[in-house]
Amino acid sequence: MLLFGKINLNSSQQNGSANYRDRPVFNWFKDIGYRELSLLFIYAVGLTAVIYLTRHQMQELPSSSKAERAISLANAEFSGVINPSKKFKIAATAPAVVKEVYVDIGDRLQPNQPILKLQNLVDRQKLTQLQQQRLNIDKEIERVKQEQETASQKAAQFQQEISIINRKIAVIEQLFSVEFRLSMAELSLHLIRQPQDIAQNAKSIYLRAVMRHNRLIKLSNQGAVSDNEIKRSQARVDTAKTNLARAETGTKLQEIEREQRKQLQLSKQLTLLEQQQQLAATKGQLQLARLQSRQATQRLELLYKQRSLLPKKSDIAVSFPVTAKEAGVVVNLPVVVGDQIYAGRSMVELAQLKSLKVQVGVSSKLVETLRLGQRASVQIGKGIAARKFEATVVTVNPIPDKNKTHEVEVQFQNPQEALLVGQTAKVRFIEPI
Repeated sequence: MLLFGKINLNSSQQNGSANYRDRPVFNWFKDIGYRELSLLFIYAVGLTAVIYLTRHQMQELPSSSKAERAISLANAEFSGVINPSKKFKIAATAPAVVKEVYVDIGDRLQPNQPILKLQNLVDRQKLTQLQQQRLNIDKEIERVKQEQETASQKAAQFQQEISIINRKIAVIEQLFSVEFRLSMAELSLHLIRQPQDIAQNAKSIYLRAVMRHNRLIKLSNQGAVSDNEIKRSQARVDTAKTNLARAETGTKLQEIEREQRKQLQLSKQLTLLEQQQQLAATKGQLQLARLQSRQATQRLELLYKQRSLLPKKSDIAVSFPVTAKEAGVVVNLPVVVGDQIYAGRSMVELAQLKSLKVQVGVSSKLVETLRLGQRASVQIGKGIAARKFEATVVTVNPIPDKNKTHEVEVQFQNPQEALLVGQTAKVRFIEPI
């Protein structure tokens, strides 16, 4: 043959066979004769005709086999498990702790029925912070109250001390007034008695008595005076001397008394000055205590205002219920009391049993005859107790599994909710009219 046999070369072609292998590939067509070209053309036409006929037959086959598959599908029975058509989960919207669980798996719930009670972690932290803030403010209020009470007590004490000091000063001033009047009276009396100075008179009398006694002694030596006269003169001298001594002693006592009075007056003046200084210092302490009391009062007002601005405990919803948004049956409850959950975690799963579905596997050869909305029949049970329900194809998975079967889902109504999830059901697909 042309393509697989050996090509015969003429003489000119044989002469050029030495360099045949060195020519380009496209030069090979120049060496083919008319006979070879004719055979090549006939071969191409025949191959095209075979391909056309084959494709034409393949297009006609499905139309006949599709009807057969539809009949086979209608006569086939598929098994599946009943599941609820609608399930919905309730997830946590924020971090929380499960405080109470009011339901169990299988319970039928109505809208707004409580399911769980949660404690919000964020709000609990806020409440803890609020309690700590309130505790700190209350402690500060107690401390400032003690400061205010202490300042008030000090102010009352200083006020009492000022009253006592004022009374002491008044008494000292009264004593000064009395002593001044006495001093003035004594000065007047001293001025009155000063011309008749007792001490000077006593001294003059004593000197005259001594002089007279001396003359009498001289006269007695001359025998002009008797001894009795001398004795009487001596007695007068002794009396004058005694009076002089008494007068001088009285003068000294007066001077000592005046000096003592001066010292006493000076001491009283110092006492008065000390009392006045103490009075000034106590008044300063009283002003400071009153200032501290006013500052404590202002501080208390600010603390009370700050405490009033804190949020109330009732404003922070630490615990809150989780309720059902729709009616349904609890099919999954993955939480228990004490669980700490985070935002997005499923807390409960509900299912509605008024509408059920069955999933069956249909082979790839039969699945293409199915259409969404196609009618089907669901049978539950056997014999006399068997019950049938009208169903509808709602899902056809276009992607097969590893066994080359497609998942098909049919849905039917269960208005009395008599059927339970998990039962085995037989499904038949009704051929469209």
